[in-house]
Amino acid sequence: MDAFVASGHEASEGSVPEQVSEERTFDFDCTACGLCCHTGWEVEVGFHDEVPEHLTKPSPSGEFTQVMKTRRGMCIAFRGRTKVKCACAIYANRPRECRDFRPGNLECLRLRRQHGLSIEAPQQVKKEASSPR
Repeated sequence: MDAFVASGHEASEGSVPEQVSEERTFDFDCTACGLCCHTGWEVEVGFHDEVPEHLTKPSPSGEFTQVMKTRRGMCIAFRGRTKVKCACAIYANRPRECRDFRPGNLECLRLRRQHGLSIEAPQQVKKEASSPR
């Protein structure tokens, strides 16, 4: 998936910012989010991925050969709680699709906004929190 980021323009409720750039991604703390692991989309497991076979299944849609198994809409390798503290049980061997997903890309921003998390750049949030009122 391509890496996109918000440019700081205001977005309407439930949407992502209109202006995006491929130049960089925001440095969101993925271990405090995990929403990308709870999406319901099929995560392809390619022939060169080293995902343990017991965590995969044939693609129900037929779009891919193998996909990650899910439990209650969440990736089977997900550990913890979304929006609190989480991790991937197979992080070092996660599928390429997961490795290519970047914090701050369009899908990340959409998920964060949809679930009530900030889509502001982390450094902006830190500055606002530390500035005197």
